[in-house]
Amino acid sequence: MNIKQKLLSALLVGTLLTPLTTQLAFAGSGVIYISPGASSLQDGNSETLSLRINPGATVDGVQATVSLDSSLLRLNSVDTSASPFSAQLQKTVSGSGFTVALGNLSGGVSSDSLIATFSVTALVPSGTATLAISNANATSSGSYTNPSISNASIGFTSPPAPAPTPTPVISAKSPTSGTSIKSTAAIATPTPPTTPAVPISPLVAPHLMTKISPEYSFATLSVRSDQNLNIYALYGTAPDSLTVRTNVASQTMTASLKLGNQTPLTPGTTYYYQVVAEATDGTQTKMSVQHFMTNGYTVSVTVLGKNNQPLIHQKVSLHSVVQTVKTDGNGVATFTNVTPGEHHLTYTDGNQTYSAVAYVDSTPVAGSVIPATQNIAVIFPVAVSAKHSTTIFMSTAAVLVIGFAALYFLNPSYATKVRHLLAPRKQVPSSS
Repeated sequence: MNIKQKLLSALLVGTLLTPLTTQLAFAGSGVIYISPGASSLQDGNSETLSLRINPGATVDGVQATVSLDSSLLRLNSVDTSASPFSAQLQKTVSGSGFTVALGNLSGGVSSDSLIATFSVTALVPSGTATLAISNANATSSGSYTNPSISNASIGFTSPPAPAPTPTPVISAKSPTSGTSIKSTAAIATPTPPTTPAVPISPLVAPHLMTKISPEYSFATLSVRSDQNLNIYALYGTAPDSLTVRTNVASQTMTASLKLGNQTPLTPGTTYYYQVVAEATDGTQTKMSVQHFMTNGYTVSVTVLGKNNQPLIHQKVSLHSVVQTVKTDGNGVATFTNVTPGEHHLTYTDGNQTYSAVAYVDSTPVAGSVIPATQNIAVIFPVAVSAKHSTTIFMSTAAVLVIGFAALYFLNPSYATKVRHLLAPRKQVPSSS
């Protein structure tokens, strides 16, 4: 397993996001912290802080949640582009904080490094706000390093009071001597008041809803949001290899994305997809990876034993996505949602298992048209038991008896002919 597979397996399946008690772990190495750890911020002003890790070991994955009081601070932006953990597996932002999960696919990080930078704005003139780190951990080759955490605090201050307006200089002539006099006030130039920074709109994570409608060669993905966003989806046949991107629906609250628009999807195949919503400032919200199966072909397989006798009412299985069904009275097994290509049909007779190859054609499908059922026959080198032969004979005899009875009672002329045929005949003596 290469570094990328280990990292993605660890971060996506559960090594980091959902800790398991059986996961190997270090006793505790390094620290995840916020810099600066303590600062002062005037009401209405903004500050950029850093979420960092001093790993104490070589780590290839890191995750942390930073929480804040949205009544004291406004979260303006979160940026992970400068982090050496360049593989972004999760980035969720809301008014009360953010969560990131990142990976490094280039051998790991061993020195003090940036995880993310984030900007906040003070909303009050006094008091203190805590920036709390939680759900934090790092991984090293699939094992926890369990770093400690170090929170940060921001103290709030009021903007300085504006300087008093100085008394203007007064110049006048004395009413008696005609000489000029000056007031005793100091000469000063008034300073205009400082204009506060224009507040940035609060950043609130969008609420997304999706619905997938699969067909044979494509699938339609409907996405709804409570914000205007650029929306697209990544997809592929493996959850860690979403290499194909749909069209982008720009600045919309409803999007209809087509998976398989460029290259048709394969019928009867499982696909994985992830919806990405992007705001105008580049902030992304990624939904969890989901999956669906395209509609597959219907295949009828006539299962025969040696001497071409049908194996009736017997369990047979189609691989590799296993389907097990019973053959009908004619030895036909019907399978649905089958992918094109080579498959193996297996049948177990006692302790012996037999296998035969069944090839399903890749029939082109346009839109929602249902393709015709493909008919295949396979032969297993097994003898049809007496039980099966008796069943076939009894079934055939029953059909004949029922058919004759129906004709006898429903068709009077036919009944007369039958009675005539069945009536005993007198023997005519032969002439000597």
